Amino acid sequence: MLLKLNERLDHAVKNRHKEMSNIIQKAQNHIQSVEDIKYINKMNYQNLQLDINNKLSETEERRNMFLKEQMKKLEELKQKEEEVLRRKHHIQ
Repeated sequence: MLLKLNERLDHAVKNRHKEMSNIIQKAQNHIQSVEDIKYINKMNYQNLQLDINNKLSETEERRNMFLKEQMKKLEELKQKEEEVLRRKHHIQ
């Protein structure tokens, strides 16, 4: 009877070790999954930052082009006005 009890205890200990090994393996898999998700999130964040920076650059370029065009138009208008004034003074 003592032999059977020892066998049952040994069997219980082995089962407990198997359960613990399974729990440890599941925890390691979960940790790896979390690390993978963190990496993916980091890559997504960096891609979004690049996209935003590219959009900002494009917007800045368009803004500068618009401002140059406006300045050119203003300069042309100023020249036309000066020409009109010169003609007026010339005529008088």
